[in-house]
Order: sequence, then C-alpha cells, then structure tokens
Amino acid sequence: MTEICAAVCATAQKDYNKVGCIGIPFTHSVVAVFNPDTGEELGYNQEGEICMQGPHIMLGYYGNPNETQQMLKKHTGNQLWLHSGDLGSIDEDGCIYIKGRLKRMIIRSDGFKVFPSVIETVILKNPYVSACCTVGMRDKSNSQGQLPLAFVVLNEQCDKTTAKEELLDLCKTELPEYAQPVDFVFVDSLPLTPIGKIDYRALEKQAEEMSKK
Repeated sequence: MTEICAAVCATAQKDYNKVGCIGIPFTHSVVAVFNPDTGEELGYNQEGEICMQGPHIMLGYYGNPNETQQMLKKHTGNQLWLHSGDLGSIDEDGCIYIKGRLKRMIIRSDGFKVFPSVIETVILKNPYVSACCTVGMRDKSNSQGQLPLAFVVLNEQCDKTTAKEELLDLCKTELPEYAQPVDFVFVDSLPLTPIGKIDYRALEKQAEEMSKK
C-alpha cells in the first residue's frame, strides 16, 4: 500500500510460509485485526479489518483531511491505526490471511453481513467450477438490503443443470442460511479490470439490471 510506504509483511521464512497466508509482519510493524463495527480488537483466527502501525505509516493525505480521517483512526489507548480496508485474520503464529475487501460486504435487509469471499471459497471447492465472483443483488422483496448473487464460470466437463444442483447442495452444507446465494448465473468468462483482476463492479451493474426485471 502507498499509505505504508510499500509493504508491511512477507513470507521470508519457511516456517511462516503457510498456504493462503501473506506472511508475518516486518520488524517494527504492528498488525492487528479489529471489528469494523465496534473498533474492538479481535483475537486469533477471528475475521475483521486488518489495521497497521509503524514508523512507515503515512502522516496523511496531502490537502485531504477527510480522506485521512477515514484511513487513520484512534482506537483504545489513543493509539493511531491505519485501516487497510481488507478483511482478514491472524493466527497464533502471527501469519496474516486476507479474505477480501470490506467494501464488497453485502448487507441484507435483516442486518446480516455477508462477505463474498466466504461464498466464493465454498463455490470454488466444486471441481466443475473454474472461476466465480459473488456480488450483492437488490432484495426486491424489501425496501433496502441486498442478497448474494454468484456469477460462475464452468469448465467443459459439466452441464449447467447438474452444476446448479451440486452448488446448491454444497452451499446449503457449508454456508449459514443468511449467506446462501439467491441464484447462480453461469457465464463464459468474468470481466477483468485493466490490471487483470475480476471486475466485480461490472458484475454489480449487471446484477442491478437483473433486479429490475
């Protein structure tokens, strides 16, 4: 991140190069996970927003105090933390895991919060799925709130009817009721940004158009 003058962690040693983790903090870097709603620091293996401290943290955005206040916040003990906007966790060995972006969080009409990355991890367990992306779709039965909608790319070894049945069973088994996708949309490919990442914003627009029908 530009706000931390480069990087805050790395997988420099074999013992800390676990599958799925992005490493451990550098010397003089402090990384912690906080509840995004209450600001409470969370324990090991609990998911929340990844925040950082250290001498390499920015002082602020030049000429933009409002944006600075969104990124730099004081928590308990009057300590200043840089908020990354990333959802993740830290295990007992200090290994950091990123699960997704807080901005992609789906808030249902009943107040439940759904993180797309959790649904995507489950869907990708199906051997017939080559890629997927989950976005929020407007809940037409309520005045506010969204429901998760999954865009899925299948390989050539499975037809859509079989795939949908398997994905429904898989999600019912491994996801809580509030995180169940409202539907699966099978596509030939997922849109990408200029740097090669899945363009979830384009899929959000597509989901919005679908909700109007």
